Amino acid sequence: MNNFFVPYLHNPGVLSGRVPENIFNHLKKAVLNKEARNQSLRHDLVGSIKEEYITPRFEAFDEYLFDMFNVWCETYQCEEKPHTLNPIWTNYMKAGEFNPNHCHPKATAVFVIWIQIPYDLDEEMKVNGYNNPNYPSKNSCFEFTYSKYNGEIFNNPIYLDKSHEGNIIMFPGSMIHCVYPFHTSDEERISVAGNFYPKV
Repeated sequence: MNNFFVPYLHNPGVLSGRVPENIFNHLKKAVLNKEARNQSLRHDLVGSIKEEYITPRFEAFDEYLFDMFNVWCETYQCEEKPHTLNPIWTNYMKAGEFNPNHCHPKATAVFVIWIQIPYDLDEEMKVNGYNNPNYPSKNSCFEFTYSKYNGEIFNNPIYLDKSHEGNIIMFPGSMIHCVYPFHTSDEERISVAGNFYPKV
């Protein structure tokens, strides 16, 4: 009788977690401070977002991110080499703004932390702008696009709501992703993101 096994389970390379409360509270306070909006990164990023700025850094935050990156590398068997974490930026997204499908091709890994989700997801889902009402709304979603084992292109939307505040996700820099606009709040959706690059 033949013995077969899966040597490595398929996963597109996504690792998620929850930022420790003390680090999250420090980070949230920093990005909500008006002084955090003094170094724009808007013209270096692909999003249709007017306010994107370099994020204030602090030691415990960097240590946490590198700890997660090391776990990510071990989990997905990436090549072990020194990396830098730069830049880290904050997206202050307003209603109607969005990030189109894109990737970070030179980055080994990318992370996103959701700081503030200002809307109610149920209310967002009622605003369906598609011509076909049977097509599920993706308002406010963060979405991955990747190919499965059989070559089929797969879309995996993450329906963001207030419970995601404090969540972090890490994924390969080459992975296609986008952020759909929200419509039902005048407040900002705030997220922090950054890239891990190999040292040269």
